[in-house]
Amino acid sequence: MGESRPTAEDDDEDEEAPVRQIKTQPRGDDGYVPGSIVRIKLHNFVTYDDVEFRPGPYLNMILGPNGTGKSSIACAICLGLNWPPTVLGRAADVPSFVKMDADSGFIEIELKGSKGEDNVVIRRVIHRNSRVTTFTLNGKSSTGKDVNAKMEELNVQVGNLCSFLPQDKVSEFAAMSPQQLLRETQRAAGDKSLSKWHATLIEHGKTLNGVQAKLNEEITQLNQMKERNEAIERDVQRFLERKQIEDAIALLKVLIPTRIYDEMRTAFQKIKLQQRQQHKLVSLLKEKNAPAHAKLKYLEAKHAAMEQSRNRQKKTIIDLFTKLADLSKQSEKYYDEAEEINRRMDDAEKDEKNRINRIRGLENDIAKIKEKLEEEVKIEDEKELEAERRQVAERMRVAREAMGVLQDRMREVANQKAHLNHRIQRLQEELNGLAQYENRQLSRLHQSDKDAADAVVWLRRNRDKFQMEVIEPAFISVSVVKEYNGRPTPASIADAVEACITGYMPRMFVAQCQEDADTLNHWVNDTDQALGRRASIAVWYKPQDQLSPPPVPSEQLSALGFEGYALDFVKCPEPMRWFLSSNAGMHAIAISLSEQRTDVSQMTDIVGNCGGGSFIVDHTRHSISKSRYGRRTVTSSTYTFGRANIFAVDAQAPSVDEGVRGRLISGMQEAQKEVEMLDEQIREVEAEIATANGKGRELNAEMDAVKKRADVIKQTKNKQAQLKSQLQTKRDRLRTTQNEQPIEEKRAKLKKDLLELGTRRIKLTKEIIDLARTIRDEQTKNTMTGIKHLQLAANKEALEKLFKEKDDKYQKALAKFAELDKQYQNDKVQTKAALDASHAALGDCEPDIRAQYEEIQRKRAEYKAAVEQAKKEGRDEPEPPEDMDQRTAEDLQTELDNEEAKLELNSNNNPGVVEQYEARKRQIEVLERTIEKEQREAAGLEKKIKRAQDNWKPALEKLVSSIGKKFSATFDRIGCAGEVRIREDPDYEKWAIDILVKFRDSEKLQLLTAQRQSGGERSLTTILYLMSLTEEARAPFSLVDEINQGMDQRAERMVHNSMVEVTCKPESAQYFLITPKLLPDLKYHERMKILCVNNGEWLPEDTSAGGNMNDMITRFLRHRNKNANAA
Repeated sequence: MGESRPTAEDDDEDEEAPVRQIKTQPRGDDGYVPGSIVRIKLHNFVTYDDVEFRPGPYLNMILGPNGTGKSSIACAICLGLNWPPTVLGRAADVPSFVKMDADSGFIEIELKGSKGEDNVVIRRVIHRNSRVTTFTLNGKSSTGKDVNAKMEELNVQVGNLCSFLPQDKVSEFAAMSPQQLLRETQRAAGDKSLSKWHATLIEHGKTLNGVQAKLNEEITQLNQMKERNEAIERDVQRFLERKQIEDAIALLKVLIPTRIYDEMRTAFQKIKLQQRQQHKLVSLLKEKNAPAHAKLKYLEAKHAAMEQSRNRQKKTIIDLFTKLADLSKQSEKYYDEAEEINRRMDDAEKDEKNRINRIRGLENDIAKIKEKLEEEVKIEDEKELEAERRQVAERMRVAREAMGVLQDRMREVANQKAHLNHRIQRLQEELNGLAQYENRQLSRLHQSDKDAADAVVWLRRNRDKFQMEVIEPAFISVSVVKEYNGRPTPASIADAVEACITGYMPRMFVAQCQEDADTLNHWVNDTDQALGRRASIAVWYKPQDQLSPPPVPSEQLSALGFEGYALDFVKCPEPMRWFLSSNAGMHAIAISLSEQRTDVSQMTDIVGNCGGGSFIVDHTRHSISKSRYGRRTVTSSTYTFGRANIFAVDAQAPSVDEGVRGRLISGMQEAQKEVEMLDEQIREVEAEIATANGKGRELNAEMDAVKKRADVIKQTKNKQAQLKSQLQTKRDRLRTTQNEQPIEEKRAKLKKDLLELGTRRIKLTKEIIDLARTIRDEQTKNTMTGIKHLQLAANKEALEKLFKEKDDKYQKALAKFAELDKQYQNDKVQTKAALDASHAALGDCEPDIRAQYEEIQRKRAEYKAAVEQAKKEGRDEPEPPEDMDQRTAEDLQTELDNEEAKLELNSNNNPGVVEQYEARKRQIEVLERTIEKEQREAAGLEKKIKRAQDNWKPALEKLVSSIGKKFSATFDRIGCAGEVRIREDPDYEKWAIDILVKFRDSEKLQLLTAQRQSGGERSLTTILYLMSLTEEARAPFSLVDEINQGMDQRAERMVHNSMVEVTCKPESAQYFLITPKLLPDLKYHERMKILCVNNGEWLPEDTSAGGNMNDMITRFLRHRNKNANAA
């Protein structure tokens, strides 16, 4: 064979084309393939002190009794080439392989080097007390990574069970999944790129599935978004039309104030010019009349000064008159006070007589009160009465405590009665609930799955937490129909239905949307908020999709002897039917009640032709499968089932457990008896309470009598205290009256007050006379000032009359100026207001309206500048441009009214609709680009997958076909049957190699598993598969350890002979077969090498004493020849 040569690919450089590859490197002159083992040397390793041997380049049979260290050689190869101990299935750490009585050891393995290179010598030193090991590579210190790199270069595959099968891993080969077997086979044999292509297919396949799923979701989302935008497009158009009108109105509302300002400013400039011209005329006329104006101003100023002087004098006189009025009022006040003093002098005699009468009356009152106080009053002893009250109060306290005890007893008994009544009610509800199917099922579910049952109860109480109804498990929500086709449903139908709903399915909660499934998982599984603990329940949701059709139309089932499909016999909510169809396939499982009238063979063929499925006959379920490879044979497996334990036909539903009913009734009766006993206690306590209430009333009456007697004592004491208080008050008033001022002193004081008042009145009269004289002088002075003021006013009036006659032209000019100035000021204010309004309108407008406004104003300004320039140059005014806005303010206002009328006719839409439309439109554009990109990505992945599959599948089929032919031929030679098939799947990770074997004529081909076949059958199948693989192997050496254990002699002989034939061909790689035993007269080939393990405790130290294997064989042959000659 020649070297491999890759082919070019147009766009995928990383993909390799299928080319003819050599399985191993070219064999050397010494017969060894590069990477095969030339020499092994062990020191202090497991059972060996020291050993060194050289295996041959082809089949090496390692023989020896158990315990001598045959499998230790396999361990040495594995560990020496830096594979982990897990490959061996023995000790988990390397130090365990050091010989028991040694601290360290080493493994040295010499491998055949590549062509033109030296052999590779690897030594690994291991220590008993340390996990650290050291490597040397060709005598130089190296690392494990260096060794691994060398192994990869030489394609050594110790970690592949197809190439290296230790004793403790034999059972694992049969236990390998078909998918794992395919991967290991690819690694061990065939084209070296198989694993790479397969990995590429798996990776790209997963990526493609993800991209396609995402693409489908995004396309659905894109279509939905487009449909939503199409639905609101008309509203968006109306909104845009309204927006256009609103923009036009907004622009007009900015233009109108500006245009009004422009027009008002033009008028203002005109009136301003007229006002300035009139002002010049007035100023000229005013200069001509300046002398007369100066004289008039002099008179006006003098007249104003005189007016001020006259006003000051008037104010002074008014102030003097005000003061005179105040003094007069004070004089009248003094007069009234004198009159009051005279009146009080007259009343003093009367007051004295009244004082004497009051003294006599108070003395009489005092005498009467003393008489009343001296009267003798009899009252009870207050201390004795208080002692009596305390005795009664103590008896009342004791009675209250006794009443409290009775009331506590009553409450306790009442609570016990209420608790028992609640218990009776609960037991009655449970008893009633046992009669309902769902509650019975819930009770049974509680016995088998407490979490699921508690979750059902919680779900019933918390329906509001879910968007849609969550269906309770089939255990509760599914039952078998009462009738079918007009006749009662046989009880055996329930058995068949239950045989379809197995495993976790009876306890599965079915949600109708992903949100509800997540909600239920959150409350029950993820947190302890629902049940007070974290539970474990099964929750299922799957969007409804197209189901595969049943194998036979329903109307044709009766002709085949079937009653119907399993789903036809159940009664449940629709979402549960979807679950039973999708997960249990009950819509396609036919049920027959009689094996005699059912053609099982025909139904098997029908179901097999449909790709496989199940059907039920009597109490046997038939499962049919069809191979996807080779001859696509149909296989069938069966199992029997018993009576239904969960589901039952409604008419024959299991009755209530009488034991449960009896316990409930007994509990109710016991509770009722306890209630009757409590009622008797309640009556006794009520009687005691009535007696206590009577005694309490007697004590209350006795206490009331004591309180009344105490009140009499209190009232008597209060009356005596009141009399004493009145006596003291009368005495105080008598003393005060007797101490009042005598009448002579009063009279003397009043005369003195009258004299002082007369003195003040004389002084005040003098002040009034002086003030009257001052007023007279001020009035005379004011009269003279008034005469002067009148004369000055007459002179001023005469001058003004003369000035007016001379200044008529000036006044008319001034009046016209005043009129123009008023109009100027008014126009100025209005123009300023118009400017402010224009600025305000412009400041409130949106940026796009401002831009339109500025463009219009720019064109108008350009035209205005052109007109001004034409005037300066003496040319005619240019024509205004066609695109210039020439509308007046009135025109703009008319247009504004029209646009507002249009706006009223256009209904107002939600502006959010446009935002949604535009946002969704942008999202659509982004999503379309994303979809286009992902479609390109998917197309690229599909192209890569096709290219890799075109490389991988033919190479794999070729490899498996070659292995299968050898495998089947080998099985045929021993009178058995075997096939090796590829199992395809849309998911490349699930592609597998199925090994099917048949060891007896009565059997059908069955899949090799770790459970179905015996140990010997598995060992035979394993070694035959490995032998079939040998010719295709790429590894430089392979090893199997004690694979012949459990085989009978015929199989072992056949296997040995086939192995010798396969492994001793000139092109075969190195092979190790480890076994503790061999049959006699086995086939031998000159390329074989027999390695006998001569190891143990009793080997002689001196090899000359008989411990040398070669000497032992020589002596045996000499002895045998001698005996033959003698004969």
